[in-house]
Amino acid sequence: MILFDALSAYSALNNEQKHFVVNKKIQLNQLPNKTLDFLKPITKFDLLLNALKPKLKVLFIVMIVLSIIGGFGLSIYVDSPEVMFGGFGSALLFAFLFWATFAFIKRYDLDDNLWHFAVPFINILSQDMAEDEPMFVMGDFSTHEAKEHHKEEINQDPGFMKYPKVVYNKYMHK
Repeated sequence: MILFDALSAYSALNNEQKHFVVNKKIQLNQLPNKTLDFLKPITKFDLLLNALKPKLKVLFIVMIVLSIIGGFGLSIYVDSPEVMFGGFGSALLFAFLFWATFAFIKRYDLDDNLWHFAVPFINILSQDMAEDEPMFVMGDFSTHEAKEHHKEEINQDPGFMKYPKVVYNKYMHK
């Protein structure tokens, strides 16, 4: 299953790579091939997490619905309404597992620009550079939903029309 592949890919990362996955910021000054060797296992882990998201959504929704229907059907068959609470309890358990799994994925998920842009770009640059020339790489691969990338501005127009206060939420990637 992809979940176990993702967990094993994460456990195969060294401490520096795990630090990058958690903080999502990188600053390296080393040879291009070492930079690529550093980023490839992280990219593999991120691709596994991205493949896992839609499958987990479907799996957990099916499990929640089946546990509710099963509890309801079993309560009718046994003629005991208390059995229905077991179905709802298992549905709550699956909902909690769903929430915990997606919290894990959200914490460790990197922006897709890492493998859409950064790794191929570094690979192209490394082909054009001398083998012994170091490459300085600095980037922020947190997702676009991160609160640090959003800035709220309040527009209070004192004009003669007396427009109401408007709050803008702007995306500011540094």
